[in-house]
Amino acid sequence: MGPNEREIDASSSRRSLLAVTGIGLGASLLAACGAKEEPKKEVREGPGQTNNAQRFSRGDTGIAEYALLLELLELDFYDKASGSGVLKGSNLELLDEIGQNEAEHVDVLKKTVEQFGGRIPALPKTTFSFPSERVTLETAATLENTGAAAYLGQAPRVQDPDFLAAALSIHTVEARHAAAINELVDKPVAPDGPFAKPMDMDEVLKAIKPFLEA
Repeated sequence: MGPNEREIDASSSRRSLLAVTGIGLGASLLAACGAKEEPKKEVREGPGQTNNAQRFSRGDTGIAEYALLLELLELDFYDKASGSGVLKGSNLELLDEIGQNEAEHVDVLKKTVEQFGGRIPALPKTTFSFPSERVTLETAATLENTGAAAYLGQAPRVQDPDFLAAALSIHTVEARHAAAINELVDKPVAPDGPFAKPMDMDEVLKAIKPFLEA
């Protein structure tokens, strides 16, 4: 039995479909984008943004820890954005709703990491600033686009079919968040065109580095 069977509120048929098709679909999309398919490998390195370079566990456990760190970062941003006072009306409502989604992602991923026997990552100190509504929305767009690409980048490496189903489910929501916010900051709904581009761990950590204390 996979780690998220009790946490993900989805039908068994939906989960089975994702489990069967998820890895093949990810590989097909990468091939369509002209990317070279990489062999499955263990995820070991973590973000060197704290005083001591953070390291993740191996395999699916490490991927879950990595995903949880990104979700914790997003949740921290939305909590602070909601209390910043710069968001108004429908924009505030949207980011509050997204923040609630991220909180649920965090809860599920924490349980997943625990069930895998992994380590809950500590959130590094963040440097988010909220000088205006526009800047806040642009930061949200960066985080959501990066988050969606991060899940896509790890999908071909996931071994456990139930964890893959959960990760793809979260990826889909992250992509919807990104599309909604992209419209607010005059960016294309699908900035990469018809095929989303994955980001590997190094690319993701570089993208979030400006939001973390050195």
